[in-house]
Amino acid sequence: MEYNLRKLDPIEFEKLSKDIMNYYYKLENTFSRGKVGQDGGIDLLSNDGKILVQCKHYINSKYSNLKTAVQQEINRRVFKKIEKYFIITSLELKIIEMQEVKRMFERMNFQFEIIDGIQIDDLLVENPDIVKGNIKLWITPYYLENIYKSKLVSIGTEIMLSEIEQNLKYFVETHSFYEAQKLLLDSNCIIIVGHPGVGKTTISNMLALILNKYSGYSIHYSQGTDIDEIINSISDDPTKKELFYLDDFLGTIYLELYNNSLTNKIKTLISVISRNSNKKLILNSRITILNEAKEINDNFKDCIDNIKNITINVDEMTVNERALILYKYLYYNNIDIEKIKYIIDEKRYLRIIDHKYYNPRIIAKVVSNNTYIDDAKEFYEDIINNLNNPHLIWKNEYEKRLQEEDRILLNILYSISRYGVKYSILEECFSNFIKDNNTIDKSKDIFKETISRLNESMIKVVVSKQEKLILPINPSVSDFLKNNISTITAIDIVKKSLYIEQVESMLDINNQLLELCDINLTKLKSLNSLGNENAILRVIGKYKIYDYTYKNIVSSVLDKQTLAFKSEYRIVYTVSRMLNEIIINKKLREFYEIDIISNLDTCIKIMDRSYLYKFFEEYKDDVYNRFKEEKEIYIAYLNKYQIEIDEKFTENLLEDIYVPEEFYEDNDYIFNEIEHGIERKLETINYLNNEFGISVNIDKDEIYDQITQTFVKTEENINKESEKENLEKSKENISKELEDIFCISNFQKIER
Repeated sequence: MEYNLRKLDPIEFEKLSKDIMNYYYKLENTFSRGKVGQDGGIDLLSNDGKILVQCKHYINSKYSNLKTAVQQEINRRVFKKIEKYFIITSLELKIIEMQEVKRMFERMNFQFEIIDGIQIDDLLVENPDIVKGNIKLWITPYYLENIYKSKLVSIGTEIMLSEIEQNLKYFVETHSFYEAQKLLLDSNCIIIVGHPGVGKTTISNMLALILNKYSGYSIHYSQGTDIDEIINSISDDPTKKELFYLDDFLGTIYLELYNNSLTNKIKTLISVISRNSNKKLILNSRITILNEAKEINDNFKDCIDNIKNITINVDEMTVNERALILYKYLYYNNIDIEKIKYIIDEKRYLRIIDHKYYNPRIIAKVVSNNTYIDDAKEFYEDIINNLNNPHLIWKNEYEKRLQEEDRILLNILYSISRYGVKYSILEECFSNFIKDNNTIDKSKDIFKETISRLNESMIKVVVSKQEKLILPINPSVSDFLKNNISTITAIDIVKKSLYIEQVESMLDINNQLLELCDINLTKLKSLNSLGNENAILRVIGKYKIYDYTYKNIVSSVLDKQTLAFKSEYRIVYTVSRMLNEIIINKKLREFYEIDIISNLDTCIKIMDRSYLYKFFEEYKDDVYNRFKEEKEIYIAYLNKYQIEIDEKFTENLLEDIYVPEEFYEDNDYIFNEIEHGIERKLETINYLNNEFGISVNIDKDEIYDQITQTFVKTEENINKESEKENLEKSKENISKELEDIFCISNFQKIER
């Protein structure tokens, strides 16, 4: 047998049966789910009602069980208007057994046929299109092993393949998956973004395998390794099909975004791949990190915004998709049938799949953790309780199952980085933290033991360029730690910090630590490749620190920027982000004695665009006079701001327009608000035009049309009666689909 049908759950076996009927037999009728048979078999019915199909996925059963079920079906079913009757079973039957079943239908007035597991296997071998549409059939351990052995993959791909093998059973083909697949086929580079736990990595993994299996692409996988290494691994052969897949690509290189050289590397990678139709790139990232990265570096933002992207959003998952995800986690975790019945009874599953905090990762963690709960009602209520309080998943683990050193390591990991850190740095910080702790046995390699205990529980270990990286197993761990690090623990971490970033992360949690701790950042190192001076600037500006200890550092860095600007006569990015907050804050400027007028050239050149308007407002006369004789440079710089206006005008305007709920149907009110909003925005544009002599052109009519379409799209949206009618029909269809999924027979690995 080439294909293992036992891997399929009952719903997947039904889909396969439907595909067999629709495609292989090329019947003119298409098939849809009918009603569930009393024996647990699932009915498929042709659209004209003349062909009936029973799908009997008896995973742990024998022929005698099938024979009994068929006889019961004959005895109780009244066959009306049926011309053909099929039984499709995953059981592998002997010829004599097949003949015996057929004889049971000899006196019937319709054509009968039975298709068993052996015949299904033959059909799949002859019809690869059916296999292609049923992913679990072709993603086998043998196939995954061959990928790895093919030497057409990067070193880190074993991580991806291992994850696929573990999680394939839970995979649901959502509309986002198909949308991402189409996007990748149509373009060379895509980025998949979304909140933690929504399925970004799963979708990326499946896209990689599809390109490998059906388009011949070799896979080069990375979890945030050096971009240079990825660029260098691109083949010079333009005909060679290669897919480069960077999973959570900002997770381990996030801090480097302060350095513009990383952005240039990403640009180079995208540029090289974009020029060759046989090269493709998949990036994925948590949406919060991506947005923060864009804020850190304007060049990075410009680079990423040019890539086609898809946002995976739980809120946009269909009810059916949510239901299938819940079904699979219940089915494959072998949840007791009484617990399943309780969830199905009174449609309690609706409360789960409609929950505002519904998230596949939460469902996975709750179900796998709570298999030890015996009582059905308690099991269900525990799922709801964890959805109501997502942090409880980690709270129980953290407080009741971890040793002291485990908790210390997790807190130290969070203090260094939410996104991952080098093994050696974590070990250094951990060892420094516990060196005076007499309750911990330091005669053992306590760090190694702690890593081993936490691995694949609350952290994961990734090998990159022959160096280990330690990451939280998923972002929700970091979220939990952030909300549960006490003031006492935070003070302890600050006192024992080796890196500025540790102090900064604790200040993020509690900025009162500035008063509670004696902090001297000059004695600490920094993870930032730009050095500790620039990290100190970031902390000063971020937390408005007034400390004479840092006065010389601020002056020194600004002097370096001024010299660089004068010698190279170009915009200097090196520490622009760090200095922005200090330059724009009048009190900080005065405290650190920054002379804006003397350093005006440098200040303007390093000023982040988000601060530009405020800066111009305060120094417009000095700015204009200074650049009067160098107008070309002046206008060229302001053109940078014009680009921002062109890109963000509509987006910012949408944020400013507020339509109260009572005016949702009042088009006149909406149109007036849009008109006023545009006028208000244009005042800002006119200010730039008039005060600084730069021409910024905004097409008012075009913007008006764009905004209007956001609020008033079609006549159907206005027609309440039509919308209500469609909604009711949709609810009826959804209700039937959910009842089909949460049918008790779908959870039984039938053994009669």
